[in-house]
Amino acid sequence: MEVAANCSLRVKRPLLDPRFEGYKLSLEPLPCYQLELDSAVAEVKLRDDQYTLDHMRAFGMFNYLHCDSWNQDNIYFVDQLGRIMNLTVTLDMCVEFSKFQNMKTSSTKGPPEIFGWT
Repeated sequence: MEVAANCSLRVKRPLLDPRFEGYKLSLEPLPCYQLELDSAVAEVKLRDDQYTLDHMRAFGMFNYLHCDSWNQDNIYFVDQLGRIMNLTVTLDMCVEFSKFQNMKTSSTKGPPEIFGWT
């Protein structure tokens, strides 16, 4: 069994601002953008026999948008056609990034089968 490494964090005093009074909450509304897509985002929908606590934990908190850790302006998602789509936050357009080869689209009941999820 591996043990997590123990490390201590040291404060760099020259980087601290003595006049810092804390963060202030802005009451300005957050911007909300809408974009017309060729195909809707693929969502994982549970069947009637899958409503257990474990299923809710696994699928209920699933985020369908994934940010690019190297470029914060890029977002990726899978659409209902099995394509991995790349969206640049400038909201100019959404382009196909890649496609799942074995994706089977099903009826409105249940999600598209990606990676054999059922």
